[in-house]
Amino acid sequence: HGSPRQGLHPDTPQHASGATPLVTCFTALQDVQPATMGPTLFLPNTHAEAAHERFFDEREKDALLKEAAPARRLGLLNAGDVSVFDSRTLHAGTANRAPGTRRAMFYLSFKHPEIADPGNPASIRPCFAGGVTLADLRGNDAKRLVKTLAKADPRAPAAAKKKLKKKKGGFG
Repeated sequence: HGSPRQGLHPDTPQHASGATPLVTCFTALQDVQPATMGPTLFLPNTHAEAAHERFFDEREKDALLKEAAPARRLGLLNAGDVSVFDSRTLHAGTANRAPGTRRAMFYLSFKHPEIADPGNPASIRPCFAGGVTLADLRGNDAKRLVKTLAKADPRAPAAAKKKLKKKKGGFG
């Protein structure tokens, strides 16, 4: 069951402009409760440049974490709840120790329009990067469109491409 704890990390580094490169949204597709299900741990106010300097300095890291610990927050969410955070905030997925559970989350990020490279590679599959709208995913042609795009994905292993061909329903 579950998954191990992640190491504490920011998703993006500080940007030279000082602007927030990305705002990230985690949407719970199921209740993420109790705390044994591995909710995300957030350390508020660690998005600032000074906090990052201390976090990445082995001589200062422990003191920063000790100071930030009392303000920590767990993302205990009900289905449909959303955690919205600055991608520079220190956070980590905690261990999922709840028997027979998996966490289902949907996440998306909003990039600052004036920042070309936020310092974090895009996680969207290349085949969908050209833009797939919700309207594209409705109706009779949705499955065909997704299968066609997924087959063209250079990251998909050959075995997965064959499996997509054979599967008779769903999105893959």
